[in-house]
Amino acid sequence: MVRPLLAFGALLGIAVSAVRAQYEIDEMFSTTWNSSKVVEYSNPAIKFVPGPALTQSVNSTATTPDVVGIKVLDKQVHQKVDKIGAGITDAASIVLQAFKEAHPDDYWTLLHLLFSQDPEWVQRGGAGLNAVRSPLGASDFGLAPYSYDDVFDGSTDPQFKLFTIDKAPKLWQTLQDIIKVNPNVKTYFAPWSQPGWMKADYPGSQPLFGGHLIDGYEDLMAQYLVKAMVAIRDEKGIQPYSLSVQNEPFYDSSHYPTSRSNPSQLAKLGIATRRRLDEAGFKDIQLLGLDHNWDHPQEVLDMFDMSRDDTWDGVAYHGYAGDPRTQIQFTDAYEDKSVHFTEYTTVTQNFNEPWPNLKEKSTKILFKSVRYKSESIILWNACLQVDEDGFTTPHLLNVCQNCLAPIHLQPNATNGNATAALADPSGSKMRTLGMADGTATANGTTAPAAAAAAPAPADSKRTHKQRRRALTPHSITPRANAVPAAVAQSVNATTPKPVNQAPFQQSSYYKRTSDFSFLSHVSLAVRPRVAGGQYGRLIGTSSTEKPAPNDDGSTPDPVAGRVLASLFRSDNVDPSNAELSRFSLVLLNQNDHYGTQNMEDITVTIAFRGTVANVTLGVGLYTMSWLANKTSDLPESA
Repeated sequence: MVRPLLAFGALLGIAVSAVRAQYEIDEMFSTTWNSSKVVEYSNPAIKFVPGPALTQSVNSTATTPDVVGIKVLDKQVHQKVDKIGAGITDAASIVLQAFKEAHPDDYWTLLHLLFSQDPEWVQRGGAGLNAVRSPLGASDFGLAPYSYDDVFDGSTDPQFKLFTIDKAPKLWQTLQDIIKVNPNVKTYFAPWSQPGWMKADYPGSQPLFGGHLIDGYEDLMAQYLVKAMVAIRDEKGIQPYSLSVQNEPFYDSSHYPTSRSNPSQLAKLGIATRRRLDEAGFKDIQLLGLDHNWDHPQEVLDMFDMSRDDTWDGVAYHGYAGDPRTQIQFTDAYEDKSVHFTEYTTVTQNFNEPWPNLKEKSTKILFKSVRYKSESIILWNACLQVDEDGFTTPHLLNVCQNCLAPIHLQPNATNGNATAALADPSGSKMRTLGMADGTATANGTTAPAAAAAAPAPADSKRTHKQRRRALTPHSITPRANAVPAAVAQSVNATTPKPVNQAPFQQSSYYKRTSDFSFLSHVSLAVRPRVAGGQYGRLIGTSSTEKPAPNDDGSTPDPVAGRVLASLFRSDNVDPSNAELSRFSLVLLNQNDHYGTQNMEDITVTIAFRGTVANVTLGVGLYTMSWLANKTSDLPESA
């Protein structure tokens, strides 16, 4: 009896080894630190072989690179990450519509590059975005300040007789074009300011710039927000997905639309908005709180504590200040609420682009905010135009003039100067250059087809500073109050022009920046590749890189080391095999010797279910994936 058992055990060992050896990295997308590879596809065919996980990192020698171990803890399954996108502002839509007019075929190719979910665009290096965020009214990125209900004689309009969303026709057209490319795109909305007649204590003559909502006007503002949701759906054929009651409510500026608030007022506004949304049939619109930076951990808790349990669906964070670990305080207090990352941008100058920007965003958002339960990643402007001096446009004066966007249109991408804008020192009025017919102006009217040119002021100075900003996110399914059929038919009436399916080469009209690379990697790691597939869930990993202790004795940030890693598991990748999943590992090799430009390769030993695979990577961002059954009977220590 002993011999058969031994024989069976030997056979079992062979069988287990065979199973362990079947995994193979069959996809890799590479972005090098200097963007010599923007998002380049390859099939490295790297097989996992039986072997133990690396237990500690190994430093380089004269002939071998550093070695770092990453272990997959695939029994640790966390939140689904299923919303990746960027902002469609007035600025982005102005330059995109000008590009469409000048080069329509290239415009549709660009939209496919950004938003198409078609499998062929994966290998072409497409970003596969499925979310956009737009201001309700003006933000700092546009040509003029406006709201959807402006008065200019000192009166009020509580009946909303002047209400219209038609002051931003290019924004709505751009969103409609995006929906033609990706009908499932999620649309998020947030106001930068209330209408001026609802505000008090603004510092200058422009009521949209700074100040705050008048106490007692919370329900009026809620009505305003719901009227916007109804108009966007019924008039523009766009289904709202999520709403925030105020962008960055703890900040105001005298240079662009903002409005300061406090937790008590935000709670009242949230309660009123949720009630009004439900009454209008928008029970599925996700209402998000905060929509501001990590440096307001107590304010967001106070706001939620003062609200009804059913007021807020989740919280939205921005990345301009604070520590991502403050998200833990929120999730500990409100486990049933969702967490979102909704806005961030960096600057293009001071040698930040591409590598420092790519490293910072990857670390701050993917490896930290997502680690602390964010389920969405949305950056700021999706597209801006670069002027002859290398600054990004259009925008109001005295705001960020060198903010990064995933796509930078070059000066030759549009006919003439379609984006230049000037404002008087008070910020109360805007004079525009080359504004196309139908673009909003300061007095709430529209500019004529040929606006008169005006010289730039001699004292108009460029600044090199970064700015802060905000958003809202969550989820919707078709329902009774869906987009009216006639409007939906109009939105989808024009089929986008066919696009070339050859591997994408850099266009002479626009440049893909590090923001594009970053969003592409996250999207590639989480988005489904087949109909019925699931967006990826964050899976646990451990690293042989350990954070150094802080000098003050405080707990060190656990996200540290020469290599950072995030792993996602996408299920239902094969209609014929419900158990098969795709595991996608995003790796950042930041072995640049603390920014000294001494870029050093690293070999990463990936441990997965009793097998290991070795991958040697240059400094940069990489996404690699393999197929495996969703679950394993092996113990976590295997």
